[in-house]
Amino acid sequence: MFKLPHPLIVRSLQIFTHVLALIGIVTWQTEYLLYSILIYYIFSSIGITVGFHRYLTHRSFKTNMFWHVLMSVMGTMVAQGSSIAWAAIHRQHHKYSDQQKDPHSVHQIGGIRAWLTLWDRDIIEHNTKDLMRDPVQKWLHKHYMELHLFLIVALALVDPWLVVYAYAIPIVLTLHTSGIFNVAAHWHGYRNFNTPDHSYNTWYVNLFALGEGWHNNHHQNPTNYTTKIKWWEFDPLAWFIRGIKI
Repeated sequence: MFKLPHPLIVRSLQIFTHVLALIGIVTWQTEYLLYSILIYYIFSSIGITVGFHRYLTHRSFKTNMFWHVLMSVMGTMVAQGSSIAWAAIHRQHHKYSDQQKDPHSVHQIGGIRAWLTLWDRDIIEHNTKDLMRDPVQKWLHKHYMELHLFLIVALALVDPWLVVYAYAIPIVLTLHTSGIFNVAAHWHGYRNFNTPDHSYNTWYVNLFALGEGWHNNHHQNPTNYTTKIKWWEFDPLAWFIRGIKI
């Protein structure tokens, strides 16, 4: 039987990163700011957007084993849950977009449900049987907390401030920008397609989401590796995907 850790254990890691991020804000170290910005954009873009979202969840492209492992690890270290849990929730979102079973819909008190269903066995087993057969994803899921503990200790041994600026702050930024995105992209904007949900294309989300802001386009064709439809819809991560897909 597939073993799942308690959701409160996983969420405790996110609470811990928020505490560290607050310490970083109070005792701001300007010289470390570049670490936070670079790691946020690199790990959230390659790990979550390209890796967890477009690659593992929607299977929108194929790549080699190097990128398969690297993107899976990078996404895992952003502390939004393992790839298996993340993909399960997002596939559930697409199945029931803005309906009662949508785990992160602004129209269905989804934020509360997402907290409660982060590691829900039924959602995972119904939505991610393919990922549960992937030895890389299974290993990362099983050792999720140990990997984060290892990274925290390793960074602390190099420089304790790296735990705050190279770990906690990028994680907190990723969590909150994802939350803003989930609200804004299902609340207002423009629509290229009349999808049966409340998905919108939101330009300002795209400024920090690097292509994910064109959410209505994505809901129309979730297996497309790019979200761009109109010539001016900026999706730089599609350029990256073109370079690694096979």
